[in-house]
Amino acid sequence: MSYKKIMGIYCIESKIDYKRYIGKSTNIYKRWYDHRCSLNHHYTKNIYLQRAWDKHGCDNFEFKIIEECFDEKELS
Repeated sequence: MSYKKIMGIYCIESKIDYKRYIGKSTNIYKRWYDHRCSLNHHYTKNIYLQRAWDKHGCDNFEFKIIEECFDEKELS
């Protein structure tokens, strides 16, 4: 599978209660794919995000890019 490689800070936000998970990655689209897989198969390490995902369903979450970075040093 091919992903457009965008580096930066991202957000997974609930459309129901607007709670957010903030993360950073050197490849945001691949990271989102990994998040969806782990949440759908119940092996994520973030129990709060997992509970919200299970309660509200995947259609009630938005994945947003907060800030695009052009150098890995910017992610530190």
